[in-house]
Amino acid sequence: MINLSDEKYKMINVKDPTEEKKVFIKEICIKHLDDYDADLSYLETKFDEDKQEIISSMRYTNEDIKTQGWAQIKCWIDEDQARLQEFYSGGLGCIGIKAKTLIYIPKGSDTYLMQEIASGGLWGIESDSDDQSIKEIEDSQLADLKDTLDQLGISYENIEVKQHD
Repeated sequence: MINLSDEKYKMINVKDPTEEKKVFIKEICIKHLDDYDADLSYLETKFDEDKQEIISSMRYTNEDIKTQGWAQIKCWIDEDQARLQEFYSGGLGCIGIKAKTLIYIPKGSDTYLMQEIASGGLWGIESDSDDQSIKEIEDSQLADLKDTLDQLGISYENIEVKQHD
């Protein structure tokens, strides 16, 4: 298992699995990281209950009130407010997901420079998201990393993808 620390590169001695003295990777890690700076402001809605209208919202419009009814929209707003309260009280957290690998760059006889390469990452994912949503995000981040490796001409064929929280 590789340790992807805060260090961006190191020199190490390692046996080249390709025996070709070219850049290679040994594994890819999918990381779930705490998101301490999550923005759940999309859950906030300002409304006028007497007029039954939305003043400002990223989720609901006055057109939604016409099609769904005030009672349904108000129910959703209340659920959003409960979710925000849960987040602010520490009962709900957010995470980021990214894919990472270390590339080994030959620098001499059995000496390599290790560089971390990572996907862009997606942040603000609610920690209780369903497994299917998490899997889709992981797959997207893995595809992003593989695209970068393709651009650099680094093979990831037969490379194990590991889950590390």
